[in-house]
Amino acid sequence: MRKVYPYTLLDVFTDQIFGGNQLAVFTQAEGLSDEQMQKIANEMNLMETTFVLEGETEKAPRVRIFTTVDEMPFAGHPTIGTAICLAINQHCEGQVTDWELQENVGPVPVTVDGTCDVFSAELTTAVLPELSASALNREQMAALLSLPVQALVSAPKKGNCGAPFTLIELKDKTAVDNVQIQSADKSLLFADDDWPAFYFFCRDGHKLYARMICQEVNLVEDPATGSAAAALSGYLAHSMQLDSGIHHFVIEQGVSMGRPATIGLSISVAEGQQGLSGVEKVTVSGQAVVTGEGYLKL
Repeated sequence: MRKVYPYTLLDVFTDQIFGGNQLAVFTQAEGLSDEQMQKIANEMNLMETTFVLEGETEKAPRVRIFTTVDEMPFAGHPTIGTAICLAINQHCEGQVTDWELQENVGPVPVTVDGTCDVFSAELTTAVLPELSASALNREQMAALLSLPVQALVSAPKKGNCGAPFTLIELKDKTAVDNVQIQSADKSLLFADDDWPAFYFFCRDGHKLYARMICQEVNLVEDPATGSAAAALSGYLAHSMQLDSGIHHFVIEQGVSMGRPATIGLSISVAEGQQGLSGVEKVTVSGQAVVTGEGYLKL
């Protein structure tokens, strides 16, 4: 007898179907092997698929995150989407509930708000942001992105807040939309990571416009990347020399792909501190909508 595994499909970091980033959540994944999870994620052919396993408590489940090619320690839209999916399944409409998803990066606290028509959630990262220099200088990065050097605001950086990204600040939306990565130049493409992920953005005060392109089997663009927003927190804290307090940012992504997404990012800087060294908490927030349900027979 073949076993049935139910799943839910969601669009994450959006309040409308066909926006944001797609996600499949297998809510009863007990009994699946690592190999089966990877094959299922490849079969679903989405940016990520999550598998929910029993944890110490009902609201602290084990959650594993897979792309089509490998397992991730942490990812933003799968965390937000999985928590909202679980809250919906437990009929948490009209309630605010706290969860702690046990991911490979560590415990990730998530607060889900079901008091509005569209569920929303806010995660707190399991680790604080790190920032370092990219192996590429401005000229090399400009060549890789097919942009003039003047389009780059500063030298690229490497950021990590659970997952690594190369961060590139550009002067305006036109530059962000004009990026075309020259993947033939492998020395530039893989300078920072064996699985490079480029997050390029422009900012106007606390509003940002971003895109993310990463290497899987081929180069692919992601419509909404919560883990990149988290990684960006270190760059923003450093470059803006954020003072003590909570600083809120709104990031637009996925616009050029026709899947607009809105990501909330909050950076808390400790009392009497400033900049990256003072960051004591990073949260990422957004909405999600269920788009479908089904089951897989194995």
